[in-house]
Amino acid sequence: MVSKEKFPGLDHLDPGVVYRSLGDSDSRERIGIGFMDKPGVERDNIDLRFPYYVMVFVLRGRGCYIDRNGHGHPLYPGCFFQRIPEETHSNLIEPQSGWQECFIDIGRELFAAYRTMRIIRDDFR
Repeated sequence: MVSKEKFPGLDHLDPGVVYRSLGDSDSRERIGIGFMDKPGVERDNIDLRFPYYVMVFVLRGRGCYIDRNGHGHPLYPGCFFQRIPEETHSNLIEPQSGWQECFIDIGRELFAAYRTMRIIRDDFR
């Protein structure tokens, strides 16, 4: 469990998600940010191929991220993991760990631009 000194006010955050579309109405470009509380969740995402880039920061709880090569990586408070567009991955949560996360989410075109500028790196697998 995360100490209150590390993340003050963690117990008082209300879950919430905000997305904003970018471009015209046919565009799948967006930007989003959110905080999620997932008590009791075990199988968060299995063999997911998400269309957007997402960076998830673990605030509380424990779990495992399984990358596109099937390698497991432990998750715990202070870790982050990436959902790379169209790459298959999974993440599992220990259901009694009190999982809480925050995330940022961007569309493919913005992801490609950030990757080109090396703001986001996805080459360290």
